[in-house]
Amino acid sequence: MALAYLIFLFRSKANTISIRELLNTANDNILLLVSVSLLMLLNWGLEVYKWRYFTLKIQYLTLTDSIKSVLIGIVAGIFTPNRVGELGGRLLFINNHNRSSAIYINSLCAISQLVATIVFGLMAFSLISGQLECFYVSNLNFKIVSWVLILTTLYIFFKANILRRVILKFNKYFKKNSTINFIELSFIDRFKLLTISIIRYCIFCVQFIFLLAVFLPGLSFLEGLISASLIFLLTTIIPSGWISDLPVRTSFAFLVIEFLGYNGAYGSMASVILWIINLFIPAILGLVVIKDLKWRPKHGN
Repeated sequence: MALAYLIFLFRSKANTISIRELLNTANDNILLLVSVSLLMLLNWGLEVYKWRYFTLKIQYLTLTDSIKSVLIGIVAGIFTPNRVGELGGRLLFINNHNRSSAIYINSLCAISQLVATIVFGLMAFSLISGQLECFYVSNLNFKIVSWVLILTTLYIFFKANILRRVILKFNKYFKKNSTINFIELSFIDRFKLLTISIIRYCIFCVQFIFLLAVFLPGLSFLEGLISASLIFLLTTIIPSGWISDLPVRTSFAFLVIEFLGYNGAYGSMASVILWIINLFIPAILGLVVIKDLKWRPKHGN
């Protein structure tokens, strides 16, 4: 459905876009495109660092294996709804008796990225709340609800142990005689985890803003930041399979950019390019790693 809707959206704007003009525009802004590609390396480099830093609390993992596990996780994530398959790829490099704890660590890493997306997305919603009269909610009430949700999300991340209880319950159900030695993450550890996730989130936003600047030079930095935050929030909270993930992303990009008064087709193109750079290219590298795994000796138990 998302794909059909995206086709309809593109057809409604296709007559306003010149392919030759787009290619010329991209050529004139080659430095911006190169910058987006370099930021991809920094982005995933931070994810490797985050994964390895917290994994070392339960098991030694070389930098090479950390990179490979993240790349394989990207491949597995592309083929699963909302990229839940990333965990399976990363666990290939974790010893069997450490995998339950690794699931906990990976979940915290994923949740920290989700917290960053929710917090900044809600901030963006609060900034444009005055333009959402169609929802029959006053500007003040919308801002209050947004900030209550932001503070609640941060509290749950720093104080609550809901995730631990869930994993313990599942572990008890499936393996009645096994135990999990959870690592204790201090406030400082959680703060560091969230800080790295926020930096990654900012990199995503800058990448998207750069791509929008290629096609929509009239778009202000604040408009680009708001649109990026809204699109990332909407695509995160809407479940999607690997086939519909890209159409869903580009559809939301189209709608948000149109909402800001610009040609939404350019927003969709920026979203597609961002997906190719941030996910498709690393996934190709992940496939190379998977092929190499055929010759890799098994980890000890």
